[in-house]
Amino acid sequence: MLLECMMQGGISTRWTNSREAIEKCMALVEYSWKIDMAAMVCEAVVEPLRNAIKTPVLQQPSVGFSVPRREVPHRGFTMEDIMTVFKVTQPGNRLRALVAQDVLSRQGLKGTTFKDLETHVPGFAAEILNQFRECASFWAWTDPITGLQRTFDGYA
Repeated sequence: MLLECMMQGGISTRWTNSREAIEKCMALVEYSWKIDMAAMVCEAVVEPLRNAIKTPVLQQPSVGFSVPRREVPHRGFTMEDIMTVFKVTQPGNRLRALVAQDVLSRQGLKGTTFKDLETHVPGFAAEILNQFRECASFWAWTDPITGLQRTFDGYA
């Protein structure tokens, strides 16, 4: 993957599922930091990661069947992924923005899932705030991943 990234300036998407894509890209980001190539690799993985977090984990439920929101499987970045991204990137990096967009998309404005990271990972809270400002309006805000209009406690 590293050679492909260097030669073509990007990464092809040959994963079997979105979780595999995230795991492979994050492993590349972690390794690239060790060999001082993080800036290039982080730019190259943004679009494959954006596509991976947009991919639904579940198939659409049949008519009349609903999945409680809290039981929807994890589809985005893990806490370890977030710590890695903020360790290897600088403020303003597009991968930082994507991670913050994913967090907002999954937990909404009142979520507390990543509260510890906001306190302990330098730059994470600031990026969450920047992404919130990008997608918020007075009455509702736009989910940065799905593009849906949401109210402050759910979907509009």
